[in-house]
Amino acid sequence: MSGLLSSDSKLNKVLETIKNLTILGTLSMVCCIPIVTIGSSLTALSDVALKLARGEEGYITKDFFRSFKKNFKPATTIWLLMMALLIFFLMDIYIIRHSLVDFPDFMMIVIVVALAVVLLVMTYIFPMIARFENTLKGYLKNGIMMTLLNLPKAILMLVLYALPSVIGGYFYEIIPLVLICGLSVPAWLSAKLIYGKYFLGMEEKIQAMEG
Repeated sequence: MSGLLSSDSKLNKVLETIKNLTILGTLSMVCCIPIVTIGSSLTALSDVALKLARGEEGYITKDFFRSFKKNFKPATTIWLLMMALLIFFLMDIYIIRHSLVDFPDFMMIVIVVALAVVLLVMTYIFPMIARFENTLKGYLKNGIMMTLLNLPKAILMLVLYALPSVIGGYFYEIIPLVLICGLSVPAWLSAKLIYGKYFLGMEEKIQAMEG
């Protein structure tokens, strides 16, 4: 029994991960409430999630707010741009669906694809802000390039982020759980299974160039 509850046991590590993801998810959700801070919250979320996925030691709350503050300007600027694009495309979809005018079918297809592209770029651009120094133009350029080069992975990450909300829409009793862990679990899985090694390779290249 003592081995099962020891600090190095698998059960203890699982419980520790659940605790950390719960704290991280709560912080992320609360910091998303003002809307304008969503970009900074997603950036800090990605930063801490990647550290957890790599097994790096740290303090969840302290690391979250350190990243939130450090990356506030670029993350907020890019988020406001992304939000404006999302609102624009969603309004276009609403107008086309509810207008008395018959719009060509291809217009809806183009707008939906454009909306999907913005969402896909968001899966990579905020983790990138968290880990790399760049200009706003550089973040946008590299975020788009990274998404295109890793399109299947970007789609998978988008599915991971959307899945909790979809499940919560069918099973209302788990909505509190979705609110608490609906961001942190997808972020942790994305970092652990999808882009963690890719980012590590990029970081090693940058360190080699600087060295």
